[in-house]
Amino acid sequence: MAPVLQSHEGQGMPPGPSSKSEEHRHRRRFVGPMPESILTSEVTVNQQSQKKRRWFSSSSRTSVASQEDEDQCLRDVIKVHAYAFFKGHGGKDEDWGEEEEMSVQEEMLRRWKQSEWSKLRNAKGSGAKNRWVGTSFDIGTFLGVNILDNAQLTTSPTSSPPDSPTKSTYATSGNTGKQSSAVETFVTAPNRPSPGSPARKNDLVSGTPSDPQNPSSYFTLATPSDEQPGTVLGDPLQGPSRVMDHLQAPDLASTSHSNGTADHSVIPSQRKGKKKQVHYEVNAYDDEPTSPSNVLARSGQEVAETSAGAVEAARAEITPEERGVLMRDRMLVRVSHTGADSVGTAFDENQNRITQHLEYEDWSEFMVSLPGKERLTKHKYLAFVVPLDSPRTKLSLYSFVDMTFCFVCPPTPVLCVSKDRLRFHTAKSGLNVFVFKVKVRSRAQDWIWKLWRHVGGRLPKSIEIRCPTLDSRLKLDLPNLDALILSDYGLFDRDAVIQLCEKSLRTVREWGWLVQRRVNEGLSLELAWRMGAKLDWVWQLYDLHGRPRDWAVLCGLALNQGGKPSHLEIRLKVHKPNKLHLKDGTRLDEPPGIEGYLDTIKPTTQTKQPVYVATHDGYLFTMSPEHAHPPFPHGVSPEILSPKELKEAEVSRGAKQILAAHGALDLRNILVVRRAFHQTPRHTHGDSSDDDEVGVWQELDRTESDNEDRGGEEGLATIPDKPRKHMRRSFELLMVTGHIVRLEAYSCIVALEWIHRLRALITYWKTKHQMDAKREMDLAHHGAGRTRVTPLKHVHVVDQNLPPEDPPDPESSLPDLSAVYNWCLYQNCRPILKCGKLFARKGLRGQYEHLQLVLVNGHLIQFQIKPTMSLHYHKRQTINLIDAYVCSGYFAAQTLPAGQFQPDTPATARRYADGLETDDPEEDTLFMLWYRSHPVGAGNETGSSPVAQLRMGPPRSAVIPPLSAKRKVALFRTRSKLERDAWCWALNTEIEKVAHSNPQREIRMRETGDIIHDP
Repeated sequence: MAPVLQSHEGQGMPPGPSSKSEEHRHRRRFVGPMPESILTSEVTVNQQSQKKRRWFSSSSRTSVASQEDEDQCLRDVIKVHAYAFFKGHGGKDEDWGEEEEMSVQEEMLRRWKQSEWSKLRNAKGSGAKNRWVGTSFDIGTFLGVNILDNAQLTTSPTSSPPDSPTKSTYATSGNTGKQSSAVETFVTAPNRPSPGSPARKNDLVSGTPSDPQNPSSYFTLATPSDEQPGTVLGDPLQGPSRVMDHLQAPDLASTSHSNGTADHSVIPSQRKGKKKQVHYEVNAYDDEPTSPSNVLARSGQEVAETSAGAVEAARAEITPEERGVLMRDRMLVRVSHTGADSVGTAFDENQNRITQHLEYEDWSEFMVSLPGKERLTKHKYLAFVVPLDSPRTKLSLYSFVDMTFCFVCPPTPVLCVSKDRLRFHTAKSGLNVFVFKVKVRSRAQDWIWKLWRHVGGRLPKSIEIRCPTLDSRLKLDLPNLDALILSDYGLFDRDAVIQLCEKSLRTVREWGWLVQRRVNEGLSLELAWRMGAKLDWVWQLYDLHGRPRDWAVLCGLALNQGGKPSHLEIRLKVHKPNKLHLKDGTRLDEPPGIEGYLDTIKPTTQTKQPVYVATHDGYLFTMSPEHAHPPFPHGVSPEILSPKELKEAEVSRGAKQILAAHGALDLRNILVVRRAFHQTPRHTHGDSSDDDEVGVWQELDRTESDNEDRGGEEGLATIPDKPRKHMRRSFELLMVTGHIVRLEAYSCIVALEWIHRLRALITYWKTKHQMDAKREMDLAHHGAGRTRVTPLKHVHVVDQNLPPEDPPDPESSLPDLSAVYNWCLYQNCRPILKCGKLFARKGLRGQYEHLQLVLVNGHLIQFQIKPTMSLHYHKRQTINLIDAYVCSGYFAAQTLPAGQFQPDTPATARRYADGLETDDPEEDTLFMLWYRSHPVGAGNETGSSPVAQLRMGPPRSAVIPPLSAKRKVALFRTRSKLERDAWCWALNTEIEKVAHSNPQREIRMRETGDIIHDP
């Protein structure tokens, strides 16, 4: 694991080596000046702000800071970065001491006071709207020290348990039986003893905390023995209000074990203290009652102060455990029926392809409850029951990509049956097939794990853990976990397993060079479950309540699709690299991203239009200057944030830019960046042999007049030939479409910097995309066990007797797979989480369109690609992922209208512009996004963490929709199966991050309404 740095501030000691890997430094540069009005408005806003925190406690007042406080805050920042400044200017460690530290701090303060930004910080502003100030600067740099590089990486969301959104207080010991009460709290027995408790140690030693052959040691049934427990699906249909008893769930979470006996006692709930009340204002009554439509439209705080809010609050105090419900969630469910007596031992998407005569319903969202009894009434009818204890009921993993699971069971009757569903309940033969899709991936793993254990899933005696970097394997022996209680799964937490593997793998000879060297650079080791060419990292260690998921490592044992189990691997925690190593040994570093203010020149009218241009991950985005979110030179703002907050704020700022962009451009579509040499802009460019195109990649011609250009209108005032000066300030982008895009900068020097830096970015990202395409073909060849579309040939050897390439091995190590499933998505390291070109259509009908998809913080942005347009314009609605589901493959293909999906059509080999060759069938390249319309930024509620959560205006709560609410669907088609799997992983991960950033809302969705059970 990466070392934890400790601060040595105020002790005159240099900090230790940075734990940040050089591969993870993302540099950015602002090119040219910026309007003074932007700086002065930002300074005024920050001076009036009373909510932001200062870096140090000595400057953490909430009132408007005085000039002395601001100077002291700057001195504190200088003090922290003095050593980095010293080392950056050639200082040696042996020369560092108290005197040298004070000298360096004074020098930094002197340079700051002489800088232009210092003068702007203290200036009140001239009030001129058209005045431009400043020069180009590196974003996040203060006096030559990159503060963003000195900041540690954003920690994993699982490094520490989040604050529990509930108000539950649990007893600290399972043996005392004492109760504790608090305001608006309840007390239950602990669901896991403390790690050092004697009871836990005795259980582990004796191995007899429960009898696996005696079900009563695990569960208590409240119904007659002839009734069977089952998974209950609540239908959104309305029905009569009545109280119905159902059997009680095997409540593993609230069962305490001690000395080999089951203790089913639960401490009664204590709800003393403050109670929920409804306050009525005497003068608030109107003569006319409120209309029903207005009442139903209430949400959030409007409901909290009403009687409905009091009822909902009282209902929230009753936990699912108190109602005897082990788990409940909203899910997308597809229900099918077949007259056959068997559909195979493990029903998955491959078995679904060859199973005939399946009658199925369309997708619907249900409230699914793992067997239990719910006392409150109304809201939801019982639609289906899955008898878990029936010998004909089979549980299987339907799709590892979507983490969907399936139940095959005999038809089970319920009380209220519609005519359309008679075959699912009253058929005397045949089987029902239920496919469940949970929105949150880790929650789906919880369901699979608990259901697998309930239906008799047994743990192996050992787990094989593979290390792809070393191409080695080791075995981890497991004790008799079937005889242990649920809480003892916590013995196999992620960090403990990693440390055990690291200790064993150190004996491998290549460990130091292949692994330890990368760990010293700042990387760490992580666990992941792999199936084929798909990875599922062990990263979410806590649920929405902040409770540990003790089975987070072991739950992969239940992931068995079509008889092929997943296996556990220990891999390097890889982020997106920022350097490339070419075949000739050349190292190509990622150039800094750039942004700044420009003017677009229309070729027809030659009019100028202001635009803000920013590059992110090989794409150029254009936006209005009013919504540009420009960077703030560090030190100008009186409020100084910590390095970690600065890093998060910078990522958030980039995401805001992309959400506000009206156009996008792939840098690979730019053939040439050249300086303008025609006073009249041209529409298109001709053949490269034309005189106008000769020498465009040669060294830029620079003259003395370029250096003398003061820029702006002031620089044009003394120039007699103004059109020529405008031309010298301009540069052109020659596109692959044949168009020419002309842009004008503030001055000639600024234009030359734009040309130089854009050329470097184009070279890097063209090379990177080619290498990514080659890596993707290699992974598809080895991971999926498929032959190449075009066999590899020896270039320099002509010998017909040479053997062909070795056949693919699906069990090969594939260390490059970590780069596809990298950790930048988990930790929000970059504004763009994933980006690429896909084919999509709105809804289920119509023609496919070529789109540029960009995934940012909780949103999916779509830019339309047209061959006749230079820019990809943002025309489609931005999709908020807060209530979205992702499904892929045959699961998604079944949703297409009749006749649009032909599974018997042979796959066609395809080759794309970047060299990618694929021949995957159509269903392996499809995925669907089911979503509900929410405004951009909805769901980013107040108080959510981290600091960099997107704030699109005031925080807005997303309304919880009913089960019967209509959903929209977006259908996407990728170029290959590996690309499809990567997009599904990225979307599912982002959906989970959105859910964990809004835990209260997710919990309310699970607890909204009650299920009416049959008697």
